[in-house]
Amino acid sequence: MGIDQKASPQNYGLFRQGTDLAGSVLDLLTMPGADSAALAEETARLRELDARKQAADTLRDTDREADRLREELERERAAKNTAWGASGLTMSGSKKLLRETARTADAQEEEDIRAWGEREAADTLERARAGANVTRINGSARPATTTLSLGSRIYKYGR
Repeated sequence: MGIDQKASPQNYGLFRQGTDLAGSVLDLLTMPGADSAALAEETARLRELDARKQAADTLRDTDREADRLREELERERAAKNTAWGASGLTMSGSKKLLRETARTADAQEEEDIRAWGEREAADTLERARAGANVTRINGSARPATTTLSLGSRIYKYGR
């Protein structure tokens, strides 16, 4: 266990942010008479940080899956092209168009996987932002207030 020696500086920076933020939340929790608005803000920031990590993981995983698919499809195409070349026939006309169409379809399938990952990452970030905003609002709201009276606070954090 321990820190991976090959870890990128970006991942280390996220790790460092997470531990600093966790330490700040712990300080707020153990402080007598902790300010609920400050605690809510720190909790919201922690949720957003976690979502950024999840989104990065999703993007990395879908990139790996797309790369794996591309390699697999390239091997299949190469095997077909090798068999075609061994036959001694020239590749022209409709056979050539079919091969090019298959190559285009394979590229589209790879791009679909990457686009799905980007949408998932964006959805994760959006859900976390909305949840963090709710945490911020609830942390600074007084029990006697109504949702309508929170309009200005919702606008402030909604951006």
